[in-house]
Amino acid sequence: MKIVFLSLVCLLSACAQVKEWPASIPSETYFVNYYQQDTSNQEVLSKEDYLMWVQRFYVGWELYHGGWVKITQNFVDTIDDQQAKDQALSKLAEIGRLVSAEWAKHQNYRAINTRHLSIWGMALSESALREDQLNQLNRMQHDVEALLAGSMQPDDIKEDQYYPVEKVDNDMFD
Repeated sequence: MKIVFLSLVCLLSACAQVKEWPASIPSETYFVNYYQQDTSNQEVLSKEDYLMWVQRFYVGWELYHGGWVKITQNFVDTIDDQQAKDQALSKLAEIGRLVSAEWAKHQNYRAINTRHLSIWGMALSESALREDQLNQLNRMQHDVEALLAGSMQPDDIKEDQYYPVEKVDNDMFD
């Protein structure tokens, strides 16, 4: 009786972890293929956990209710011109696909980390304020591709590299 009960509990908990793949994000197959290319990452992170982090990147979770899907929509809503909106959507889709596949890896094996996500998020917000959205997307895509190619190191991404913080003149306090 205990064995049947334990088997049932294991089966139910396994079912609870399986979520239908959201239609609003790139195909699960793309991410499975990406996961399978990194054997070192596979040793420390299961495919199921990797795919869970991909989904969290796109749709958010309890600790972060946003996600790339929401960020994309909010960002595109800041653009008036339809052709520019379409270009932004295309670039955001490609950036999201590249970033999420890498970010979802174990922290010891990824070239893109949460600090980068924060910096890029702030840069996207600032670009909308400056009406510089497409230029920022081009810079961001360039840096994402350089990180993945290894021609840029993770520490090369700095908080003020996209929109440097303007210095306040403190002479009046001297």
